[in-house]
Amino acid sequence: MEDRSFEEFYEKEYSAVLAFARVLTGDLTRAEDVAHDAFAAALEAWDTLENASGWIRRVTANKSHSAWRRRYAEQRALRR
Repeated sequence: MEDRSFEEFYEKEYSAVLAFARVLTGDLTRAEDVAHDAFAAALEAWDTLENASGWIRRVTANKSHSAWRRRYAEQRALRR
């Protein structure tokens, strides 16, 4: 469980998580969506997190990967 508040965590980590998501997605708008979703998931799990910084980066990576898969599937569907 984290000792700091979620608000403190968000203020400290948001810019780094957004930058990480932007590198992974290649798009600022998608990165903002990914970061938002990751922080929403962190808020839900906040009371059980041991390493929130590592956890949110893993969730961000997973959500970024999912965004790429959706984007690829959308592009494939449009080519048909």
